[in-house]
Amino acid sequence: MVVPLLLTALLSAADAPPADAVALVGGEPITLRQVEDSLLAKEGKEAVQTWVDQHLERIDWDRLGDEDPVLTIGFNKITRKELATALAAKGAGKVRDDLINIAIVDQALKKAGVVVLPAQVRATWERMARKFQEDMAKKGNTQVDLASWIKTKEGLTIEQFQAQPGFRMLAGLQALIHLRAATEFSDEVLRAAFAGRPERYREAEAVELSAITIPFRGTPGKDGQTIVDRAERERLSQVMDSLHRQISSGQVSFEKTFEVFGKGWDAGAGPGGRLGWIPRDGRRLDGSPVAEEVVRAAWTADRFPTLLPPLMDGKGITLAVVHGHRPQRDPDFIDAKERVRADLIDETLERRTDALLKELKDTTPVEYLSLPGAKDGRR
Repeated sequence: MVVPLLLTALLSAADAPPADAVALVGGEPITLRQVEDSLLAKEGKEAVQTWVDQHLERIDWDRLGDEDPVLTIGFNKITRKELATALAAKGAGKVRDDLINIAIVDQALKKAGVVVLPAQVRATWERMARKFQEDMAKKGNTQVDLASWIKTKEGLTIEQFQAQPGFRMLAGLQALIHLRAATEFSDEVLRAAFAGRPERYREAEAVELSAITIPFRGTPGKDGQTIVDRAERERLSQVMDSLHRQISSGQVSFEKTFEVFGKGWDAGAGPGGRLGWIPRDGRRLDGSPVAEEVVRAAWTADRFPTLLPPLMDGKGITLAVVHGHRPQRDPDFIDAKERVRADLIDETLERRTDALLKELKDTTPVEYLSLPGAKDGRR
């Protein structure tokens, strides 16, 4: 009797679906492995690329050894040395020239006793942002700001962009230029420049804001314009109403809410969504203009800080905190003197930068050695 029972059990086990079956179609199983394989075939490449991007951003390249793996896929592995060798074959010469220029400027800064401070980094960024806005305006595009453009094109925040050696070199050059030109203009020249454009130095009335702005999800129309339907407006309204309730009830801070929901939409905003002082026209140097509806509502606040209700405009919905108001203040020469001097220097900054970099290159000894020889030496 034992043998027939055992045979029956074996036959029943053979007929049973696999342990990882997720469905039976006409008795044929679909397994979890099949589901996973199909999912990987459809979305695996994108998921891996996202994962790789996130991890590569955190790699400290100068701490990797030559044989340390950068990426392993299946049975294939690429080391730091293999990756560097492949890249060096294409662009080692240009990168060497860039590093030489950076070293030349660094040595000049040390010799002059100049330390590039955060204020000088900020000044260099603002010059770049203004120049970008001017160039965009000439092309008829006033909606794109430098911070957003860099975020889209390079995938970098303002802080990451400013931390790059090339940007630090430019900030150093400009610091040297301003140091050298500090005594170039007399008080008479500075006063004349100040008197000729008082509106440039007038402090405009403004509101100090932090903001979380989330755009609508539109669909492209036949004429190329984005269409936002009623359902989308209601969806986003519900989201922003919920965030407003959580912030106003103290369940979560505005700053934390910005980091989770708003940061990805505003590359130029400061920590916690801080925008700084915004004039009546909503202009910003580090981002898209603040919507007219938000600025108008901000001026109605009579205590600070004040959390405004969600405000809708044609592009999206904004949650804002008003930190204060300031009135227009007429310029004073003593207060504006250094800014006037900086403006006069900046008017010829491109020419001065080219001339100073040429001078430093001409006076700094540089010996070019063989790139192939360096590779053989490392072996």
